[in-house]
Amino acid sequence: MAALDVSVEKNLRGFSLDLSFRAGERGCLGILGASGCGKSMTLRSIAGIETPGRGRITLGERVLYDSAQGIDLPPQKRRVGYLFQSCALFPNLTVEQNITAGLRGCSQREKAETAARMVEKFRLSGLEDRYPRQLSGGQQQRVALGRILACSPEVLLLDEPFSALDAYLREELLLELSQTLAEYQGISILVTHSREEAFRLCGELLVMDRGCCSAFGETKALFRSPGTLQAARLTGCRNLARAEKGEGNTLRVPEWNASLTPGRPIPEGTAYVGIRSRDLHPAGEGEENRLPLLDPLVMEGPARDQVVFRPGEGAARLWWEPGGRTAPSCLPRELAVRPEDLLLLTEQAGSR
Repeated sequence: MAALDVSVEKNLRGFSLDLSFRAGERGCLGILGASGCGKSMTLRSIAGIETPGRGRITLGERVLYDSAQGIDLPPQKRRVGYLFQSCALFPNLTVEQNITAGLRGCSQREKAETAARMVEKFRLSGLEDRYPRQLSGGQQQRVALGRILACSPEVLLLDEPFSALDAYLREELLLELSQTLAEYQGISILVTHSREEAFRLCGELLVMDRGCCSAFGETKALFRSPGTLQAARLTGCRNLARAEKGEGNTLRVPEWNASLTPGRPIPEGTAYVGIRSRDLHPAGEGEENRLPLLDPLVMEGPARDQVVFRPGEGAARLWWEPGGRTAPSCLPRELAVRPEDLLLLTEQAGSR
């Protein structure tokens, strides 16, 4: 499978998009970032909907965009499928007509066969003659995806496809999309601000912060070791604080009134430390990296509780996920974190 190489620059409101990456080497590439950081603009540049200020985009040997050479292929010649947040179905066309709307140079028989294949694939049987207004949000998403795949694109771009769906539909479509991506033979990129979607659907992950790459790598490895403050925050780490190098291989964390020892040498440029709430546990006898459990507040959830506490007098609050139900009377006096579970973080990418 040919790789997609992207290098684009564009001035946006308040910051500049300046991004380079390769997609297609480890399954679906996720682009994770806060709203307004340039994720959608990146996809629109790949699709040819927007024109970067400068840069180069290639798909294998094909050049889709090159500002230096004056190359800018129109969207219809790029072989790129784009699934918008809003589905963008044609309101005056039926399900079957929407699916075949992008097919060119095909006979009516070929269009009918393609439509039938997509209808079966995306469980749309019986809905062929309905219009978009007669469909649920999940059905509209499946029609939109069927329309894209009917054209056999070499690249599939998914722009926050679950953002307008309720929790039940989102879970159902996550499973369906996971199966679709596993069968898809081309390159796929998913833009999202949901770490759960990125973790479940993407083999590798690019974390964006104000138009730039904050972290890039294999998804599960990046969740284990995000590397930067923004990447840790976006992958769900709630407990983050500025850290200073102490004596030996220790970190002083004034906000937590703590001195912590990581399980590896402290890299140059480390400025923050992170502890995922699930990595805290009741402290054992003689265990290091202990944190007192002061002023605990148990917050009940539908499946498990969370505990908010202070690790010292006047210290900033921390979050702990015990993993189930927790009675306030049964809380331990101290928590601990294993040295290997401490996240050592730089302010931004490239600062080490």
